[in-house]
Amino acid sequence: MTSYDTAVDILQQAAAELRPPNEQDENNTWEDVSLLDAVGRVVAADITPLLLRVRGTIAAGDELTVLGEDVFQGDAAEPCLEIMTGGIFPVVSGSKRQTRFHGVAMRPGHPVLFAEVPGPSRIVPVFGLPGNPGAAAACFRFLVLPFLRSWSHQAAETPVMARCLDDLVINGHRGGGRKAASPGIPPTTSFRHGTLKQLPDGDMAVELSKQQSPAKLGPFIVANCWVRTGDHSQGTRPEAARVPCYSITSRAAF
Repeated sequence: MTSYDTAVDILQQAAAELRPPNEQDENNTWEDVSLLDAVGRVVAADITPLLLRVRGTIAAGDELTVLGEDVFQGDAAEPCLEIMTGGIFPVVSGSKRQTRFHGVAMRPGHPVLFAEVPGPSRIVPVFGLPGNPGAAAACFRFLVLPFLRSWSHQAAETPVMARCLDDLVINGHRGGGRKAASPGIPPTTSFRHGTLKQLPDGDMAVELSKQQSPAKLGPFIVANCWVRTGDHSQGTRPEAARVPCYSITSRAAF
């Protein structure tokens, strides 16, 4: 199946999912499109939810397959990777998965999980992402895609260091991250979407989206990058701050 045909199928499915009473399944379609963008080819199969929203699997070679119940029932199309959003722990705790970590704090959203499950011929990595769409997008971009890069023996992604046109101190928190809970614990790292552009002097600059609420997905339409902020920011004045920026698309990351 060609990428174009698959994209059409995914969009048709999206139209069906956005009709009542199925509005809650938007992560399903978003993951499909993101994986299509990253790998370039998707072979679509039945993606009827079993207990979770998303199952993303990479089949042989560079083909990407989105499977449904067969992922959990040992179908002949053995998955190489499972990606889930929301409702993670009850399923994992009731399976043979070996949890590598569970409890990486994400706000908003539930804690992130990474586990492994034995398959017929390989150990299958399992990612459990938050159910909140904004948090799922950030975790997919900065946990799943870097894993895929490493898995395919690619070097770590190099960010674009850009001048931040916004004040990085918000409510006393540098970079928009939460203050340390106790001495010795660094502030949290924040990922915020924005627009990266080149200034007349040739310098790269980024402007954060005005609306950063995780409940507002509209800004994702115009944003072209993720900005990582936190304790690494050099200075807080707009003319001094340099922040790492990453493309908001999956393909650029992979």
